[in-house]
Amino acid sequence: MPRSKNKATGLLWSRMMKKITITCPTCKKEAKQDDNPFRPFCSERCRLIDLGKWASEEYRIAGENKDIPDGEAGGENNSEKAG
Repeated sequence: MPRSKNKATGLLWSRMMKKITITCPTCKKEAKQDDNPFRPFCSERCRLIDLGKWASEEYRIAGENKDIPDGEAGGENNSEKAG
């Protein structure tokens, strides 16, 4: 394929991406997809709010709770005990 067609395709793709908007999962506002460093959020504020919810365990992934005894947690000291 000639280089000019690749450039044209890239330009078309770029224009399509600029038209795409996303809904911020935190505040539900519409935000542009292109050149958004906080994607999928609309801003750093919404990104930090979401991170805070994970850190405070407001968000959780469903699963069984398993108690891991000390020394079996996969830490750095396991290699010393092995041998």
